[in-house]
Amino acid sequence: MSKDLYVLGANDTAMKEIEKVLDRNEQDFVYAMIHGHRVRPREAYRATEVSDEWYSDDRVIFVECGVKDIPAAEHITFQHRPAEEKSPELFLVNSPLGIILSRFNEVPTQEQLFICAADFGPGIAYQGMLPGIDPDAFFDWRMNLRSRQRRNPVADVRRDFEAALKVLADAPRVTVGNVALPFVEGDVPELAEASSRSGTPLVYAFRQYGGPMKHGILNAPPELVVAWETAARGTLREVYAEPERGYAGGYETRADSASSASTNRNRRRR
Repeated sequence: MSKDLYVLGANDTAMKEIEKVLDRNEQDFVYAMIHGHRVRPREAYRATEVSDEWYSDDRVIFVECGVKDIPAAEHITFQHRPAEEKSPELFLVNSPLGIILSRFNEVPTQEQLFICAADFGPGIAYQGMLPGIDPDAFFDWRMNLRSRQRRNPVADVRRDFEAALKVLADAPRVTVGNVALPFVEGDVPELAEASSRSGTPLVYAFRQYGGPMKHGILNAPPELVVAWETAARGTLREVYAEPERGYAGGYETRADSASSASTNRNRRRR
């Protein structure tokens, strides 16, 4: 008899919560892998293997990923949905976590709502465009989340946020679609949060995971995201864009994905 097998993509906050929901509902899941480590976000749709065996009669459900040579019975993803399904009003029902919660008849907690909102786009959440999301409460949650992720006191994270606001205000400008936008190069703590919270579009460049330079635009109107993407496709690799969610990005060169192998190859088979 066929069983559902969920294949999970990059290990971000939303995916961690999805894993908890699947575990609680006694569902089988594995991780999408590439070159022996779990995929990072940019690798999620070009995985080459999974973290444990799968069987030909499994009903394979990919969650924000894809694996070469493994046929999919279903894809649960936000990124590749039609534009009309990416409206802010539908952020919960069309988010991967929201879909998983609905599948198992679970009512989302406030934290799960915040996770879905962050997955959709913090900048849009801060504009008050997402039903059930209070921007101030969302900001407090984000600061506490960043504190846990960075293992720093919340007060330190807030100081970094304030410093990032100043970096954003003082940054040189570059032109995108005839609009001058702040450009910041280098890894500035809480810069993305400062851009999102202040509603300031940002063009950035930094070296990710010790690999290639990543370039992108964040918290920008759709027409500026499209303008940035059009220019980037002539110079960068692996360009992606989500105009409705205000961002796009790409890489200067291919990363050596074998340079940071993970030992997390767990699987939950029931």
